[in-house]
Amino acid sequence: MSADDVDALVRDALRRRRKPRPNADAGERALVVVYADAQAGKVGRDGGTPELVRRVANRLDRLDDHVRDLKAIGQGPTAAYWMDAGDCVENYENTAQQAYTNDLAMTEMIRVHRRITFEGLDRLAGRFDRVVAATCGSNHGRVRRGREAVGPPSDDWGIEVMSQVADAYARNVDAFGHVSFVLPEKWRETVSLDVAGTTVGLAHGHQYPRPDKAADWWRSQSFGRQAVADAAILVTGHFHHFRAQQLGSGRLWIQAPTLDNGSDWYTARSGEVSTSGLLVFSVGPTGWDHLRLL
Repeated sequence: MSADDVDALVRDALRRRRKPRPNADAGERALVVVYADAQAGKVGRDGGTPELVRRVANRLDRLDDHVRDLKAIGQGPTAAYWMDAGDCVENYENTAQQAYTNDLAMTEMIRVHRRITFEGLDRLAGRFDRVVAATCGSNHGRVRRGREAVGPPSDDWGIEVMSQVADAYARNVDAFGHVSFVLPEKWRETVSLDVAGTTVGLAHGHQYPRPDKAADWWRSQSFGRQAVADAAILVTGHFHHFRAQQLGSGRLWIQAPTLDNGSDWYTARSGEVSTSGLLVFSVGPTGWDHLRLL
């Protein structure tokens, strides 16, 4: 190919007429809200329960602003997915320290988380014609005797709270018939959902020892035919820091940031400090976009 041919190729490619932009209304656009690692009852450098509640309220206000911004640019979602990535309560059986640093009893932790979940879902239910809420098993949420897990993976306070919320919504079908719920099967810790035509998996992330092992764990799920095996997007929590990584052929792993009051023991050991946030992104006919930390 001569220099003139190369110049013509580049010129023609860059000056070609742009194809018409696809119609934004061609298919469903879904907003995904990831609520992760709030650990109600935990006390740390960023406070206790009052600070947690104020932090969540602030992020929900930012969520309202985010939805308005999307509508303003013609990318408004038509459905919403609330994904609770686990560790909703601090619990008091994981470590001995918890019994001396928590500012809530176990029942109070559950109550706080339940009320926060109602608030988040009520806001979405008032804005969208279809809302789906999902959760998964986690290490802090698991019912334990000492440090040992008791019962099947579904014996989890986060799953139980979501079940309670689902029961309450089912009592008022006229107002909340457009809200549905997805919980893991009894012997599984993960779920997958069809989000605007894209399969999105949800797992807490405690199944692997380090974040850099997430990809290996996800790949291995296909051999066990687990719920997230065929997901195009995998959402996890547990490690408190935001990460996003493309894997394989077009798959995306997103690790959500924490909403908790800080893990001072981890900071003392590693020097790392988690930045709290509410993770959101959109899924539409052409894939995912508008990933934000609120």
